Amino acid sequence: MLASRARQQGHVSVFIIPVLAAILLLLLGAISQSVKLQQRWHVQTAADNMAMSAAVLMAREMNLQALINRARISNQLLAAQLLGFRSWFAMTSKVVNKIATVLRFVPALTQPMHALIRVIRQVDQAVEQMVKLGLIAQQSLDNVYTLTQVAIRASFGLLIPSTLTKIAQHHGLSEQAWQLLGGSGLTDFHPAWAIYLRPTSSNSDDGRLEQIMRASTDPFTEFRSYLWADIPLIKVPKKGGAELRVDSRGKWHWQALDTVTLEVKGVANYSLGWGAATKGNRITHIGKEDFGHSGGKGAKRRGDVHKKALRTQRKLGNSVGPLRYIDRRDFAPSEWPAVIVRFAGAVAKAGVSFSRPSSLFPREDRIQEQANLFNPLWQAELQSLTPQNKLILSQVNHVDAQSNSQN
Repeated sequence: MLASRARQQGHVSVFIIPVLAAILLLLLGAISQSVKLQQRWHVQTAADNMAMSAAVLMAREMNLQALINRARISNQLLAAQLLGFRSWFAMTSKVVNKIATVLRFVPALTQPMHALIRVIRQVDQAVEQMVKLGLIAQQSLDNVYTLTQVAIRASFGLLIPSTLTKIAQHHGLSEQAWQLLGGSGLTDFHPAWAIYLRPTSSNSDDGRLEQIMRASTDPFTEFRSYLWADIPLIKVPKKGGAELRVDSRGKWHWQALDTVTLEVKGVANYSLGWGAATKGNRITHIGKEDFGHSGGKGAKRRGDVHKKALRTQRKLGNSVGPLRYIDRRDFAPSEWPAVIVRFAGAVAKAGVSFSRPSSLFPREDRIQEQANLFNPLWQAELQSLTPQNKLILSQVNHVDAQSNSQN
């Protein structure tokens, strides 16, 4: 009986050995597969991080370029405001001077009015000098913006690949080969990114920069026309504004003009004050819509004050341009930049997108803003490979496999 039990236990042990061996093999296979999956996941995570980092840097450069483009618009607006302030102050000083000249014949006011006239003359000269210095600083700042945009283009072109190399090293993949491709998967990233944003100028952009500039002017710069006084038989209209003239070479000329007249109905018109200042070409004509509608209704009655303003206008600086800046004509969503990071066993894609949330930054015209390089609203995002990307990458993998087999 005992021998029979021993024999039965021996048979059971013999049958268990192959089962245990099979289980062990399955376990080893599962462990090996798990290690491979973990390695693939690790490489895929690194590829995702690298692609996203490249997209973040692309978005950051585009936002920096947009900020500088916007700053350049503001800088040009500053020139218009300085000229507008100069012409307005020249007009105001003449009005005050005329009033003081009349009041000085009052015995009690003779000395104070003489002092006021001297002060006005000195302040007027000081204002002109300050405006000249401001325009010099404004022009210097514009040159700095131009150089900064070029430097940003060059620095980010070097920063992106070096950053991705550091990320690969951080993930322990410095020994593995990887590629940085453009969004299509056909071309290398570096030349594609280098030509995506190009320098352009105000004489070759079909008036784009000029259009944005005109849309960005403030009320004081664009239109300084209103009535100082409006009583029966007497009106004191104030007219003025600043104008941007762009010549055939793309150079920008800023001009400002301000006038004020005393109109006595049925009697005469008197020139009370006038002022004009330019940065570039002098004012030669006043159109109907120019300088706050100075050439519009009643322009003939103001002909004398216009002549005085043009005769005494001050040129405080030279024209600027053609203005050179970084931009792109086509910002259709299909043309937004993207990058593909390719390892032997992993591929990741990321790109940038433009979005202006109306709840945070509403537009006055309530029109959905199209992608542009004048508002820093670019952001990075991971993207899925398109069927075209997959087809191209599969062909590339096939070519690489054939090349490796031949070697």
